[in-house]
Amino acid sequence: MSGTWTNDWLCGLALIALTVVVHAIGLVAIGTALGRSEAAIQRGSRNRARTLVTFVLVLGTAGWMLAILHG
Repeated sequence: MSGTWTNDWLCGLALIALTVVVHAIGLVAIGTALGRSEAAIQRGSRNRARTLVTFVLVLGTAGWMLAILHG
């Protein structure tokens, strides 16, 4: 009976480790995308309204990506 309990713990720990790795990779990818978007915004338009819309879209997209990642 104790062998089953040990197997459950080992499987659980493996799934936790996999989840942490997937989240870390996802967060790095999202951070990289945000950094590139920020650089493009700073290089690009001098129009404040367009810059604000782009900023809102980038943050909204990042929010959706985080929600999908956590889902």
